[in-house]
Amino acid sequence: MSPTQTWQSRPETARRLQQRHRRNRLFRHLAATGLLLAVTALVMMLGALLTASSEAFTETRIKLTVRYDRPLVDPRGDASPESLEEGDYTAVIREAALQLFPQVASRTERRELIRLFSPGAAFRLKERLTSHPELLGNSEELWLAASADADQAFKSGLTGKEGERLTPFQTHLL
Repeated sequence: MSPTQTWQSRPETARRLQQRHRRNRLFRHLAATGLLLAVTALVMMLGALLTASSEAFTETRIKLTVRYDRPLVDPRGDASPESLEEGDYTAVIREAALQLFPQVASRTERRELIRLFSPGAAFRLKERLTSHPELLGNSEELWLAASADADQAFKSGLTGKEGERLTPFQTHLL
């Protein structure tokens, strides 16, 4: 090494420094690529999870044309809120379902038909009529929630364990 040359200006030091900078850039690019791959995999996994679980946030509904007949929903005949509260809304659902499925004949089949609807469907009709008493004596189309068993069977395509909870007649109706 000459007296005017320092260790920083030596050619081999410059070559090693260039090599170190090149390796540093390669490392940063590889780290960014790895991070991008990890984020992509995470997004794909979350997307698959959300797609697979989306059915859990939906509910099967059955469309019925319900008729709010006075004898069924207004037993006192005065259209008072108390009388509307005492109405037989399950019978309203039964009558509408029988209109939709006229092939239902026996008492057992009628019972199985009504079990396709959620127990909350009658409460929904009651709430609807008490908040809109002008519907008394009229008809309207509503989507009523299916029972939990019917919902699960419908989501599974009526196959597997979920479909076993329904009777063959109920499966035929769906």
